[in-house]
Amino acid sequence: DDPVDISNLDTQRNESQPTIVVDPADPLKLVATYQIVEQNPNLCNVGVRGDEAITRCVAYSYSSDGGATWSSGGVLPIPRNPNTVTTTDPGRSFLGAVSPSVAFDRDHNFYVVYSVVTPVANPTDNAILLQKFDFSGFAPFEDFSVDHTSCPTALYCGAGSAADDVARNPVIALDTNPDVFTDPETGVIFRDPYTEVGTPVYVAWDIVRQTPPNVGGGFNNNGIQFTASADGGVGFSAPFNVNDFAFGSFDSTAGFFGSDRNIFPKL
Repeated sequence: DDPVDISNLDTQRNESQPTIVVDPADPLKLVATYQIVEQNPNLCNVGVRGDEAITRCVAYSYSSDGGATWSSGGVLPIPRNPNTVTTTDPGRSFLGAVSPSVAFDRDHNFYVVYSVVTPVANPTDNAILLQKFDFSGFAPFEDFSVDHTSCPTALYCGAGSAADDVARNPVIALDTNPDVFTDPETGVIFRDPYTEVGTPVYVAWDIVRQTPPNVGGGFNNNGIQFTASADGGVGFSAPFNVNDFAFGSFDSTAGFFGSDRNIFPKL
């Protein structure tokens, strides 16, 4: 078969970093996320604050017929950078969105996590955002009960000072186990204690610590952080480090002192 154009965009834009997921409750429904790089700011500049010429953003497309045809879902929001807010200026947008990741639950919802950055190359300000969509009908629409698309409700917001850590490369996974299952042979009913009360959502990213802690020796500033939700993304735990004692509360265990560099997590 011939390849199918998922994004349906013109030649003035380059798309990369695609991810495609399938609805586990309806295999005809698919969603793809990808990054857009424009030669001239147009699509990426929709709805941004300030006069920035934004040429890098994150978008998604969807299919309701098993991937035979695709429709554009639009560009995900690029919010205000809190580091640009003053008493006389309401602030300007982050300068780009990068690194999308997407996952479905069992209720026809999908979740997109991505990073917004300033500047795009070697960012000093950034945030990890999450947006939830309901795909129970023919086309998806945003679920406004879950709002992590701006600071301070973002999953991570490092835009308060030059010393803030930089979080990168977010990845998302969901627990899609049925909450109740009846064994067809024995009739025994099994209940999942986690999915029975809500949809568990897990997000991880790698983080670069800008300022070393008060320790001696060669501090390794790369770490992996993780956060979780037990209620379908409405609330999340505080991010914590999952690789050894990175950035611990005690100076003697804070960070790494070897040659390992922990980046690009997968869930």
